[in-house]
Amino acid sequence: MGIRFFKIVGVVSYIAATLALIVAIGFAVMAGVGFVGRVDDVAKQPKPSFDEFLQKQRAEAASRTQSDTPPESSLNDNEPKIEDQAFQAKLTPLLNRVYAAVNRFGAATNQGSVEPAEFEKYLLKRTDEFDQEKYLAFLSSLGDAMEALASRSAQIAALPETDPGYVKWEQYVTWFTTTYIDQYHKEQRRIEEEKIAQEAERMRSLTLLAAAGSAFLAFVFFTMILLLVQIEANTRHSREALSAVRQAIAGSTVNEHAAAIQEAVKKVELNTRATALSLRPKTAPAPRPG
Repeated sequence: MGIRFFKIVGVVSYIAATLALIVAIGFAVMAGVGFVGRVDDVAKQPKPSFDEFLQKQRAEAASRTQSDTPPESSLNDNEPKIEDQAFQAKLTPLLNRVYAAVNRFGAATNQGSVEPAEFEKYLLKRTDEFDQEKYLAFLSSLGDAMEALASRSAQIAALPETDPGYVKWEQYVTWFTTTYIDQYHKEQRRIEEEKIAQEAERMRSLTLLAAAGSAFLAFVFFTMILLLVQIEANTRHSREALSAVRQAIAGSTVNEHAAAIQEAVKKVELNTRATALSLRPKTAPAPRPG
């Protein structure tokens, strides 16, 4: 009964140790994957397109009744930011580029030119949350958009003002700024959500790592049980062999003991002589007389 019990314990421990090792390795790999992941925290540059503006304007025109007044510009006064000279050196060329494109479009469509001071106040008002680099990036995108609009001035000038495809530059600037800021906010939310998800993934990885450690401890525990079972089996076999020898000795006669001892002595002597001969240095044969 005892032997069977130890065999069952050995088999169960072997299976449990194997499963624990597999689980430990699996959890460790999963935890490592969670720690390796990273967040794409580089915000993509917002890119409002002219086609999006036309879609919005046509949708508004379709829903607008004759009594509705066209949307007005949000260009209003606001105190400009105080900037340093290095920033102004980068800012001035971008603003001049925007002014030139707006004036080109306004002249072609008889919408008038831009008032630089009021225009800059409006932009500063709407982009107050931007730092210097983000504000410069916004102006660069606005310059691209206004130059693209100016390239369409001949087509737009040929349309009546009631046509959904007709564009007023003030409305376009307002739409572009609003859309740019909305896209910027959307990108910031994406980054924040990815950071939260990454943090949750790392917490999950820590949990998996703890589970992997527990599984490894279980593996060590069942391995120790296997070792103890093996030690017990070896000890049992030694006891059985010793018991068999004692029984054989107890059942043999004195003469058989003496004969066995004499035979063992002879073997020892023969082995001793052979060993001595093998260790004796060999001498060269004496030369024959000439």
